[in-house]
Amino acid sequence: MFATIQCSEEKKAKFVKYLEQHNVIKTFSEIFDKLMKCKEKPENPIDFIRQELGEVVIPHENFEELERELEEAHREIADLEKAIEELGLNESVEVVDGDEDEEDEIKDDTSEVEAEPSNAL
Repeated sequence: MFATIQCSEEKKAKFVKYLEQHNVIKTFSEIFDKLMKCKEKPENPIDFIRQELGEVVIPHENFEELERELEEAHREIADLEKAIEELGLNESVEVVDGDEDEEDEIKDDTSEVEAEPSNAL
């Protein structure tokens, strides 16, 4: 039993040392201190901590609005794809990914350049 407690204490000490080496304890202590000193306590302390750690926290209301906009965009895409299919343009319309075709465009641009005759003689 004593060996188990000692092993557990050693693991705990190693873990605390690991956290200290990476300034985790110091950083959280500073954030908790800042939270404690707030005159007006934040509505959501977890969001406060996340924000202090550098995460951009999107308010819930904004998140819901963005979700609605995304759903609307998906519906619009589906409607446009259906319209393309109805018009019979689906074979002639090519979805272009800028990264893949950029190299081809560069090659095409250089092939259009014609060498001027040299008057060096």
